[in-house]
Amino acid sequence: MAQQTKNKDNERTRKDGDQESKMQHGSSTGIADTISSAAESATKAVGSGMESMAQQVDQRGPQEGVLGSANTMLSDTLEQLGQYLQREGLGGLSDDLKDFMQRYPVTAVCVGVGLGYVLGSCCPTSWGRGTSWS
Repeated sequence: MAQQTKNKDNERTRKDGDQESKMQHGSSTGIADTISSAAESATKAVGSGMESMAQQVDQRGPQEGVLGSANTMLSDTLEQLGQYLQREGLGGLSDDLKDFMQRYPVTAVCVGVGLGYVLGSCCPTSWGRGTSWS
């Protein structure tokens, strides 16, 4: 009798733990979905902003000569990038980046090293002070 009671208690505890685990998983999935949705909408907003910036660059920049050509090229590129971000979103961008890295691994590493160098050169050296890496 005592053994049956103990088994029932263990079974109840296991069921309660399973239900709690499912609730935690459900809430973390909901949070992840919310964050993903917010990131997608932010990416599309950035794309829209890039398109409006392209229009401003085109309107306010020089229209003739070498600078006019560079201005037109810049505004066209900004507009295309803005449309791409609105169309593809963050998921499409990450897929394309992954594709690029798989097709051209050496180029991807060189770009990464170059970006790291540029960012390291731009950032103040005081950001790294007082940080212990050990």
